[in-house]
Amino acid sequence: GKDIRRISMEELREEIGFVPQKGVLFSGTIASNLRFGKADATDEDIKEAAEIAQATEFIETKKEKYNSPIAQGGSNVSGGQKQRLAIARAIAKKAKVLVFDDSFSALDMKTDAALRKELNEKVQDASIVIVAQRVSTILHADQILVLDDGKIVGKGTHEELLKNCEVYLQIAKSQLSEKELGLEKLGLAEEKAEKETELKKQKETLKKLYQLKETQKEISEKYSLVAHLWEIAQGKETGINLERFVLGALLDAVTEKANLRL
Repeated sequence: GKDIRRISMEELREEIGFVPQKGVLFSGTIASNLRFGKADATDEDIKEAAEIAQATEFIETKKEKYNSPIAQGGSNVSGGQKQRLAIARAIAKKAKVLVFDDSFSALDMKTDAALRKELNEKVQDASIVIVAQRVSTILHADQILVLDDGKIVGKGTHEELLKNCEVYLQIAKSQLSEKELGLEKLGLAEEKAEKETELKKQKETLKKLYQLKETQKEISEKYSLVAHLWEIAQGKETGINLERFVLGALLDAVTEKANLRL
């Protein structure tokens, strides 16, 4: 490698292919736009770049194909087509570093996956930096940096971040299923199930403790009533055998409490 401090700005920029979130096209033809970063690119170069960027799908349907006109700013093509042509232009440049700044946002999931697959297989000599909001776009990256409020809060592979970075895990779970994320393989699904089972057990235990507390309260109230009746029985003479009634109530309460303890 070279010390970046010893490279001129012009030389550095020549080694970088940059694609912003909002694709920019210029008036001319599809071919002239794809050659914008490398004027001497061959027809084969731009066709291969278009194939990797999944742009041939709509280019081949046009009457003049690569010689089809492009209006200033690309106003005569859709957002997704504009983005794919901008990506193809960066690939055709054959730069050593490719930077995609959320450049796949206008692509559907199928096109996104196909494009990334082609990039991985056919662009072997370049370092690729992808800025993305969709987890699926960077799922298989060698290294992922997770930013939260402008700060790096996680660094590693997809599998490592699922285990070690809560921010990444929550973002990933909000976008993809556990199967798509590979949580089952990592054993996180089982861990989640175990936690839910444990939580359920804790809730049941708390419910039983509450019921026990209510029962004890009820018994305490019975004891208070029995004590009051006992005082009445000792202080007054009546024709009713009140003492026997109080003793019976007391025996019932004691028996219920004993059963509760058992």
